[in-house]
Amino acid sequence: MLMRKLFTVGFLLIAIYSHSQSFLRLADSVRRVRGIPAITFAVFSDSAIIESGATGYKKYRTRDSVKVTDRFQLGTNTFAITSWIAAKLVESGKIKWTSTFTSLFPESKNKVLAQFSNLDLKTLLANKAGIAPYKSIEDFSTVPAFNSDAQIQRKEFAVWLLQRPGLSADRNNQMVESIAGYTVAAAMLEKASGLSWDKLIDNFFNKPLGVAAKFGWPNTFSPNEPWGHWAKYGGLTPEAPDTWVKPYPATVAVSSVNLNVIDYAKFLQDELKGLRGGTSKVTKANLELIHFGEPDYALGWQNTTINGQRVAMHTGESALFSVHAELIPGKNIGIIVMCNDGDSMGKGGVINLCRLIRESYLVQ
Repeated sequence: MLMRKLFTVGFLLIAIYSHSQSFLRLADSVRRVRGIPAITFAVFSDSAIIESGATGYKKYRTRDSVKVTDRFQLGTNTFAITSWIAAKLVESGKIKWTSTFTSLFPESKNKVLAQFSNLDLKTLLANKAGIAPYKSIEDFSTVPAFNSDAQIQRKEFAVWLLQRPGLSADRNNQMVESIAGYTVAAAMLEKASGLSWDKLIDNFFNKPLGVAAKFGWPNTFSPNEPWGHWAKYGGLTPEAPDTWVKPYPATVAVSSVNLNVIDYAKFLQDELKGLRGGTSKVTKANLELIHFGEPDYALGWQNTTINGQRVAMHTGESALFSVHAELIPGKNIGIIVMCNDGDSMGKGGVINLCRLIRESYLVQ
């Protein structure tokens, strides 16, 4: 599509706003230039939503306008929720960051490969376990069918995975984002807590934060929710609720949470508050570990320094949606941008809009 190919020229025409102005027009410009069906965003401090907005349509070539209360899938930004739940279980004494897979599943000790015999929770969440990414649907083509119960399936998938060679030796202890690795971590957290992932989300995330996280594509719950889009086979295409484009069931827990932007902001506000030394649901020490514990990539969050400010950031990827989130504790600012386009235009759009919003704060 011509518009999606000419975004670079058009994007140069977009003005950089100061944060005294509304970002909605900027969001709509990014959306139009990149041919994205819909964008929703929120800018927030640890105690207030500074601005939120939504522009565009729930489904390509329709006129059903998107709202800030509509759901978007987080994709791999679900990693941050997994690390959050891990921290809660560590703080409650149910598990340690150093707990190994084989200590929780001793029956697997003689099955898993030697390279994974001492694989611990923190290494999995840091994406340094040497496990292949398993980010595309095709990656799961050789995975056998397991028990239909989701919790049992995750454990069986984990044992199966750890019996197979990981990445080459020169990639060991290097960060390679892996949905499969986070699925292994989820199996460990379920075993340590004695709770299914659905219960962990309800008990440690939804109820304490007053949010309503669900799993899967938003339009599977209602056709009135945003439809996901991709351009894998040519032009941008919306996928129906019964689409064949589905993540492998065992991985849904760690890669497929959907939330509206206001609920997502509630979660990140709590993290921002804790990083700034305020009272939050997770201790400051563990929030520092999750966001800034290692240079460049900690536990589900990338990190860097921009204009003297520490910034934690992550881009959530999935086949049909793109999300980018940033936390800047020193400025008491967080930014979320979400769209219903899993193609490169969608991913680039959420990253660039977030960058423009961030720059309007960091130049002050």
